[in-house]
Amino acid sequence: MKKAETVHKSWLDSALCLAYGDVSEVTEAFLQELMKELLLGNEVYLRGFGTFKVSVRKGKRGATATLTHGSGKKGEKTGTSVVSVEKKYYVSFKRARAFREMFQARFGKQEKAHGKVRR
Repeated sequence: MKKAETVHKSWLDSALCLAYGDVSEVTEAFLQELMKELLLGNEVYLRGFGTFKVSVRKGKRGATATLTHGSGKKGEKTGTSVVSVEKKYYVSFKRARAFREMFQARFGKQEKAHGKVRR
């Protein structure tokens, strides 16, 4: 669902009693505030929904294989080169217990076995 669709559905909801433009402004202000807090490195907790926070993926050193071209054997490795992967910042989201329970009640427990999702 896109932001515009969310605003449109909220506007049609008679419980809000707000004009379409007002709902759009409120939605935009909320998202701007959410992004501002995350850019400051703060966690944003929405009770009953979940927590947004900035997480860090550590930098590391990795290896890439170099392949021989024209050797006749497909995928033959001739060596490796070391690459540096810089640390990265990303936004993570952890669902609140209430949301997680509603989600599980709606979609059922899914277990992963041999790469397939069971329902």
